[in-house]
Amino acid sequence: MADDVSDEPPVGDARTSWLPAQSAQILALGDAARRRNAAYQNAWQKLQPPAKTQPLKSSERRSLRQALQKQFAPALDAAEAIDAVLPTSKNAAVTRGRQDRTELILVDGVVALASQEPVDGDAKSRAARKTWVPTPLVLQRCPHILRQVAVHAPVAHGPLKRGADLYAGGVVGFGHATRETAGSWPEALFGGPIAQGELVAVCARDSWAPVAVGRFSKSSEDMVLEGSRGACVDVLLRVGDGVWPNTAVDASTSSSSPPEFY
Repeated sequence: MADDVSDEPPVGDARTSWLPAQSAQILALGDAARRRNAAYQNAWQKLQPPAKTQPLKSSERRSLRQALQKQFAPALDAAEAIDAVLPTSKNAAVTRGRQDRTELILVDGVVALASQEPVDGDAKSRAARKTWVPTPLVLQRCPHILRQVAVHAPVAHGPLKRGADLYAGGVVGFGHATRETAGSWPEALFGGPIAQGELVAVCARDSWAPVAVGRFSKSSEDMVLEGSRGACVDVLLRVGDGVWPNTAVDASTSSSSPPEFY
């Protein structure tokens, strides 16, 4: 992707363009807590809905809802927010399946969450480091739960949807950040410090709705040392990929307003 050499200032965390200021500040504190425990994993290749699934028991669903609320705290504290990610049994059928080492959670037959099992450590430590990744469809229903990186619309609806990872040059304000903030350009570009493996949503500059979810491939300190070479975000899931339902409406191409759970 070509570098953005415009003079447009960085957007930083794109959620600040549509979230109330106080809500954005509270969610940023949750981002910082998750950043301390971020663990990088390889991106998925050709993830597809599982061939076989089984229903989640009521106890398993409760445990999973609690795990999600803990992972994304405080973004899923509101009942309406956690219901948008993982509904209660009376509102939807929730099942689970596997593809290789990836566990998938489906809501009414559509993949909503994915988790790649760590390969190192004992069973207890692997369970403690388990991270759930929401699909873009879930993020469009509950967009405030992850930091958002804003990219130019041609990048969002072109290379990203075709399978590319994200390079810093595709982020809005890259030229301005590298020229004006020098040693702290990643923090200016992404709205604060970042950790390798930290989850992040990607959206078009003119939209609140994520088109992809990925992991930062480097920390902000590494980016300062190494420059902008290589991808900054390894994209895990994107609109139109193997788990995106054909019948889903992509909110990133509409003029709808973001849901209010904050």
